Amino acid sequence: MAKKPTYEELEQRVKGLEKEVFKRKQADEELRKHRDHLEELVKKRTAELRESEDLYRTLFMNNPIETITVDLEGRVAGFNKAKEKAAKQRPGGRLPNAGDRMYTEDYAGKHKINMRAELMDCINSGKSKEFPELEYDDIVWNINISPFPEGAIITAIDVTDRKRAEEALQKSEARYRSVFESTGTAIVLLEEDMTISVANTEFEKLSGYSREEIEGKKKWTEFVDTEDLKRMKEYHAIRRSKESEAPTEYEFRFIDRQGNVKNTFLKTGIIPGTKRSVASLMDITERKQAEEALREGEKRYRVSIESAPYGIMVHDHGGKILILNSQFEKITGYSKEEILDVQAWIEKAYPDEEYRRLVIEARKTITPEEHPRIREAAIRRKDGERRICQFVSSLMPSGIRTVFITDITARKKAEEALRKSEEKYRTILESIEEGYYEVDIAGNSTFVNDSLCKILGYPKNEIIGVNNRQYMNEENAKKVYQGFNRVYKTGIPSKILDWELIRKGGTKGFVEISVSLIKDSEGNPTGFRGILRDVTERKLMEQNLQSERERFASLAENAPFGMTIINSDGKYEYINPKFTEIFGYTLEDIPTGKLWFKVAYPDPAYKNEVISAWLSDLSGAKPGELRPREFKVRCKDGSQKDIYFRSVMLKNGNQIVTYEDITEQQNLQAQLLQAQKMEAIGTLAGGIAHNFNNLLMSIQGNTSLMLLDTDSNHPHYQRLTNIEKLVQSGSKLTSQLLGYARGGRYEVKPISMNQIIKETSATFSMTKKDITIHQDLDKDLYGVKADLGQIEQVLLNIYVNAAEAMPGGGDLFLHTINVTHKDIKGKPYKVKPGEYILLTIRDTGIGMDKETKDKVFDPFFTTKGLAKGTGLGLASVYGIIKAHGGYIDVESKKGQGTTFYIYLPATKAEGIAQRAESESGVEIIQGKETVLLVDDEEIIIDVGQELLKTLGYNVLIAEGGREAVDIYKANKENIDIVILDMIMPVIGGGEAYDRMKEINPNIKVLLSSGYSINGQATEILKRGCDGFIQKPFTMRELSKAIRGVLEKK
Repeated sequence: MAKKPTYEELEQRVKGLEKEVFKRKQADEELRKHRDHLEELVKKRTAELRESEDLYRTLFMNNPIETITVDLEGRVAGFNKAKEKAAKQRPGGRLPNAGDRMYTEDYAGKHKINMRAELMDCINSGKSKEFPELEYDDIVWNINISPFPEGAIITAIDVTDRKRAEEALQKSEARYRSVFESTGTAIVLLEEDMTISVANTEFEKLSGYSREEIEGKKKWTEFVDTEDLKRMKEYHAIRRSKESEAPTEYEFRFIDRQGNVKNTFLKTGIIPGTKRSVASLMDITERKQAEEALREGEKRYRVSIESAPYGIMVHDHGGKILILNSQFEKITGYSKEEILDVQAWIEKAYPDEEYRRLVIEARKTITPEEHPRIREAAIRRKDGERRICQFVSSLMPSGIRTVFITDITARKKAEEALRKSEEKYRTILESIEEGYYEVDIAGNSTFVNDSLCKILGYPKNEIIGVNNRQYMNEENAKKVYQGFNRVYKTGIPSKILDWELIRKGGTKGFVEISVSLIKDSEGNPTGFRGILRDVTERKLMEQNLQSERERFASLAENAPFGMTIINSDGKYEYINPKFTEIFGYTLEDIPTGKLWFKVAYPDPAYKNEVISAWLSDLSGAKPGELRPREFKVRCKDGSQKDIYFRSVMLKNGNQIVTYEDITEQQNLQAQLLQAQKMEAIGTLAGGIAHNFNNLLMSIQGNTSLMLLDTDSNHPHYQRLTNIEKLVQSGSKLTSQLLGYARGGRYEVKPISMNQIIKETSATFSMTKKDITIHQDLDKDLYGVKADLGQIEQVLLNIYVNAAEAMPGGGDLFLHTINVTHKDIKGKPYKVKPGEYILLTIRDTGIGMDKETKDKVFDPFFTTKGLAKGTGLGLASVYGIIKAHGGYIDVESKKGQGTTFYIYLPATKAEGIAQRAESESGVEIIQGKETVLLVDDEEIIIDVGQELLKTLGYNVLIAEGGREAVDIYKANKENIDIVILDMIMPVIGGGEAYDRMKEINPNIKVLLSSGYSINGQATEILKRGCDGFIQKPFTMRELSKAIRGVLEKK
């Protein structure tokens, strides 16, 4: 049996049930509240939907654009008030009935479009369609079909009036553009700032740019070559300040898109009352047939958003925005969140206060009874862009205002552009400097402009109706007829060049005309039109230019210098005969500058140097500026010449270059410089030798005196003898210096070169047995007049140099032959006419490089070092040969030996000189006469006086020329002989001799000098002086010379 619950347990259960009941009551209350709230929401949403439906129905009915709705089967569901009103106003118009099929299958209009099929395709595909400018029953429509779930909305705008106005404007514009484009001449309209605002097709061809790239974007100066730019700018400025002073036609260099330079003829003039000018251009570099190319394009933008293609704004009477569609956002750039009320819209769209006030005033005048008002206004988009819009606004009775917005900026710009284009082409035709004409098929004038009347010299009334044959002779009439007939048959525009016409009064002129065909609306030819340009002045200039060219050709062909013309591409256009004579190259050998540099400058480094200099000149060259240069050029035969270039840049970019062969001039200049250098160094060498000989004279004299007083067995005797030998060695050194100074000829007599060569080579071979000497001597060789000792010195010096170049032995080749001056060619000196003997000395030694060879005859130049050589050997060789009237050359290359060429004047005199006997056995000859010793050197006076006294002579001393004259004048009866120095200050030996000879014409004088007999000594001897002795001399030589003069009869 179950246990009964206690009271406490029952009490707990009751309390639990009470809580459960309370919770259920709370849930029921919450449920009731939710139900009531839901009913309120449903009522509110129903009211909103009803209000929205009323709003859109009102919007649909009051839309100023004709609108029809159709169901899914394409039947009429309804239409708005605008459609109803238009149907009543349109003649023959009728309203469709609900349920009627919208568009029958035969509704196609002028454009043959099956609108019934298009409508159903739109409904089935769910895609909007637009049919702009669809003409039906003489009405032009813009139709838009936009699908929605229950069918489609059709909007139709009557644009008939606007379309007709556009067509009329287009026809007018087309006529002027046809004239503008069919002239066959490039024409542009230039603004004051040189911007090209209009350009025709011919200018497109000329420039290589499209019209879109030119008009409003390109400046005139961009097509002008830099050489002409300054001139063209000056013309442009003058034309706008003093038009009468600016030329109306001229030529310049035109630069097209590819950088091609075109010589262009231009005629231009200012449009009356403006700062703009019209310019016509003709490419006279290469006349091309005119091509017509006309591009026109037009883009239309229409977008259907939501169910309408226009921007829509709806607001209440308080200005609160109720509806803004996405098309509105697209037009204005503002979103619904940015425009909460009309005031905000007006402030953003019309930032100008005055303009905004006018817009607000216009809005206030609209009443509910008034049909929709259409107005146009300019708004400012969010991005700052100014746009022109069409506003269709209407006020509903409820106070709600609807505004339909269409962006018509593009249309307005197109209309304005079309108007301006028509105006521009009319202005261009009336302003061009060229003559414009229109003739019928027979050639009778039907229209001409004032410029053509000016060219022909006739007034307009004497030209209209007159056949063009009146202005030409038979030959030109035939030429013109053929040109017009060709255009008539082919329809292709053409040009007739160099037509000679007869002006009023009988004067003749030259013109160029363009011809194009005029056709009627059916394409049948009715006449011709074109441009006529007066080129009389240019034709005369061309004739004069041809004469100048002929004169230039004559000068160039006979010019004494080479001449070439090089075009701007680096190609040789002309080479004259003298150029080929100088270099051997013809135009076929060097067609381009690149090939010229290759053959004329084979050394890469030198070629680069020449090219660099050439390019440097070109970079800064101005037309007419002379640019001289000197370069060495290799000729076609391999020879090298020094050329003086003169280059001149012409205005057309070509260059004229002249070439003068200055090789001989350069050689003579080099010879002169070398001679001057040798002369200067020779003078220095002679002075050194003279002073050195004076020192040696003192040593020699004192040594001779000491030897007289010294027994041969004395220990010092041998030392004194050695001193004498050293003095002789020093004397030989000064002889070499004097030889180089070309003062070393002592005793010139006819000698046999073959004999001297045999003797000297035999002596040399005994000391150099490792060298084989080869002789090839002409048995009929002429003799030469020379100093035997010095010629021996020449040969031995060259032999020694050859031996030093062959340290391991080798061969020495000696060759003689008779030649004349005609055989001595290509030398850097001018050879005196006459006969010569040529001695060639060739060794097989180590040879010399160019630097060494160029200095080989310089005094004191040696490759052996100061310890081993004086550098005087070959220097004295050079001086001795020059002193004998001869020439010496040397050829050598490193590792290929050396060859000397010696040319000496030949003589056929008989009696060959023999070698003088040694004076070692000559006795000292004493005397008792009185001697006047004259010298400015104290050491010479001292030793000379001692020598003379030792020889038994009485001695008088004079330490200069003036003292010598005075002493001689006082003692002339007692003085038997004068020993006279040549080089003294104040009064030299020559002047002293002349003064003493005036005192005593029979005076006996022995010249004494450290210089050789050549030069001043020879001149004094010719004036009667009795003898010459060169310092240093021994006592024996002095005694012999004195007795020779005293005993001379």
